[in-house]
Amino acid sequence: MLMQLPSKKKLALRWLVCLFCGLLISLLFFPAFAQISFGSTATPISNPMNRPVWDLNRPWRCGRLYCSRVVFPVRILSQNNRLTLAAQALNNISPQQAAQNIELRAQSVQLTVKSVKNRLVSFWRETQLSGKTSTYSIQQIYDPRFWWFLHQKPIHPLTPAVQIGTQNKATVIYLPDNPKYRLFKQTVITVTAPDAQHAGIEIPQLAQEWQERIRINFSDQLWGLEFSSSFPGLRVFLSLSLLLTGTLGLLLLKTIRASLLSINCRLLHKQESLAESFKDDVMAAYSGNLMPLSSKDGYVKEIDSLEHSMDSSVVDNVNESAKQHPNQSIDNLPRSAAYTHSLLNQTQNFLELVLLASNFLRIAFSVLVLLSATAIFPSMRIYAFIALQQSIAIPLIWLGIFIFRLLVVIIIDFNINNWIRRVSSRDVSSMRYTLRASTYSKVLKGGATVVTIFLGIFLTLTTIGVDRSIFTSAGVIAVGVGFLSRNVLEDILNGFLILASDRFAIGDVVTIGTFSGFVENMNLFNTQLRGSDGQLTTLPNSQIRTVENLTKDWSRVNFEIKVSARENLRHVLDVVRLVANTMRDDKQWSGYFLDAPEILGIDQVQSSGCLIRVWIKTQPLAQWSLGREFRLQIKEAFDREGITLGAPIQNVLFSRQK
Repeated sequence: MLMQLPSKKKLALRWLVCLFCGLLISLLFFPAFAQISFGSTATPISNPMNRPVWDLNRPWRCGRLYCSRVVFPVRILSQNNRLTLAAQALNNISPQQAAQNIELRAQSVQLTVKSVKNRLVSFWRETQLSGKTSTYSIQQIYDPRFWWFLHQKPIHPLTPAVQIGTQNKATVIYLPDNPKYRLFKQTVITVTAPDAQHAGIEIPQLAQEWQERIRINFSDQLWGLEFSSSFPGLRVFLSLSLLLTGTLGLLLLKTIRASLLSINCRLLHKQESLAESFKDDVMAAYSGNLMPLSSKDGYVKEIDSLEHSMDSSVVDNVNESAKQHPNQSIDNLPRSAAYTHSLLNQTQNFLELVLLASNFLRIAFSVLVLLSATAIFPSMRIYAFIALQQSIAIPLIWLGIFIFRLLVVIIIDFNINNWIRRVSSRDVSSMRYTLRASTYSKVLKGGATVVTIFLGIFLTLTTIGVDRSIFTSAGVIAVGVGFLSRNVLEDILNGFLILASDRFAIGDVVTIGTFSGFVENMNLFNTQLRGSDGQLTTLPNSQIRTVENLTKDWSRVNFEIKVSARENLRHVLDVVRLVANTMRDDKQWSGYFLDAPEILGIDQVQSSGCLIRVWIKTQPLAQWSLGREFRLQIKEAFDREGITLGAPIQNVLFSRQK
């Protein structure tokens, strides 16, 4: 059952990751989702600059101008694959209207270029069907070096003419009439003064640059058709080869990650075993065995089992320390236990860092392979470019989030370990603080994880351009959910206050209302008590009001005994004092006395006897065993001295009736 629990948690985590990734894919590749309005006042066109990142013509503010891009889908990694258009906001229009105007202009240019390319594709296919071949050298076309992506190809012979002219006193780039391609004269783009101002050059120079980029775009489209015709099926073969290579690489990374996960699971199991051994020691003291076997043998075995997963020199030091004190009892273990707990946490943090690096390496490798396989096809290259933009930003965000969480976890472990060492150095009974460390660590790490995940989701949604009104709606939903689950929130708040005020923790023996027992487990939601009969009681933290902690910092034996009223009470007090001092001087029990026994004297004088009260201040959890031993020795001493215990006396009067 213990081995199945991590699998269930892992399965649930995978479902959550898959759901979140599906949401991201929907937002990335289906822009229609961006039109969904989650707020009453949000409109899709209220501000064009808030367009999602997959909108290639999305405008942005560039100084005092508004800019937009026209992107050509072939050379996605080159600066020559785009034209940056600019416009100036006039006094009579709003900034939103200026941004929308430049966006519409970019979209118009994009549609014009696309229509010309479609006409070129149709003409090229007609040329192939008619049996006409390209005028370019067949030998060069079939040379692999010619198609190398770093090789600068010449302008394709079928590329239409692109010219610069003047229309309405404005510089334009246009396509002249070409009956061969069935192309009519049409203006592709008008070069304006804001365009030249943003580029930092004169209008004629910018027109020449844009003319060359448009010609290269048409030429690249035709060369892509030539490649597909000369090497049919090669794109599919290259894509499948990349996918196969990526699959083999992912299998190798998965094998390495599985080994690291196995080591991490063993460390978690050792941490759980160590925590269980601590609980067994405390329960043994609770039940009366102040020198449990786990303190002497089990702990040494636990140290030996760590040699396979931790640094041998460090383990040897701990093991040697354990062997020098073979008769360690529960009050002498805290330093070694805290040191071992610290080593396990440090090793686990290092493994989490390695697992995090391997996980992101696997994700980056998968994205790189998929994008490379997709970019081989010209029609899918623009979508690969869009995914590449997102695959760089979003993983970097989550990498930063997880690194931030890991740093927070390291700081939490560092401070908790220092706290354990500090209390262990001044309090020999601080095994209970070692037990508390696991509770504090779980709560603080869980809180850090929740905060970082919500921060990552917020940054991710902001990066992909989700309308901020969604966050307002999400806040309203959160308030409603909080109102419906106010009992859970009350449990969490009271649980946090219990931990912060240090009322009790794992390892304490407490009385809460009508329930009492050993605190076996606790978190922000509930507390579990193990009673003397073995029953496990679970209490919601919101119902915990008054707590009686019997083992916080120190404990006390409240010893009461009645002796016969006929005894010499001063002699009885001397016998009790002698027994208490003798027991305090005994090496077996002296370590559990914090102060000298207080013989309070005679508390009651009655016909049934005189009540003697003794207080003994002890280590936490030692009051029961020490009290049992003290009562035994008092009885034996009274028997030797002939002291009679008190007994109830009842007078019975008889009367003779006439």
